[in-house]
Amino acid sequence: MKLRKLVLLAVALFISSGCASTNYRASPNYPTIAKQIKTIAVMPPDVKMFEISAGGISQEMDEWGEAAKKNIIEALKKNLADRYELNVKFIDEKWLKEKYKDAWRDNRSLYNAVSDSVYTHAFRGVGVFPYKVAAFEYTLGPEIDKLSSGLDADALLFIWGIDYELTGGRKAMEFFQAAIGGVYYFHPSVLTMGLVNAKTGDLDWIAISPTATEYNFRNQKHIESVVEWLTRSYLKKE
Repeated sequence: MKLRKLVLLAVALFISSGCASTNYRASPNYPTIAKQIKTIAVMPPDVKMFEISAGGISQEMDEWGEAAKKNIIEALKKNLADRYELNVKFIDEKWLKEKYKDAWRDNRSLYNAVSDSVYTHAFRGVGVFPYKVAAFEYTLGPEIDKLSSGLDADALLFIWGIDYELTGGRKAMEFFQAAIGGVYYFHPSVLTMGLVNAKTGDLDWIAISPTATEYNFRNQKHIESVVEWLTRSYLKKE
């Protein structure tokens, strides 16, 4: 979890600095593939929110995380389903665990590993491998069928995110340190999305949010903004 977070923050910071040409990567045939997709199964978002106390201690806030997931789903209805006239199915996590517990766990872990490799090696300026930038080819493999076979969709959308919010005491402390000692803190939020072919397991499109703004995932307008920004590239090719 810690390594994954650091990798994603590094990529997001690089993108927001203006040094990267794009916030997304896509397979060479993606424009054609995307036009053939009619139904997308949105997997349960893996999103966590933390509160940072005056002493700098981070505590996961489950209720906040659930609110963030609902905001993301509502934003996707408008910015993915309506904008691109797609049939978007939002898969319930409880149902998924009952019907496809092992397949969901295994494919989510595999997606996390593959996406970490993408963010590390296929986004310019990080731990980039030039051939990975030139030829974007990543896959979860045919094991995806164990999960997608019961979802009746052309593609699966995986979502991961993390957000930190400050207590009033922490805000006051950081303001004081900035004013007196010139010490500034940054608490970036990161939201990522990846589209996986339901038949082949190929990762056809993946995007990451910028960190120029510290989003609050509990704020519907903030989520609306970042999801709209992320999904702009849905039919684009770098």
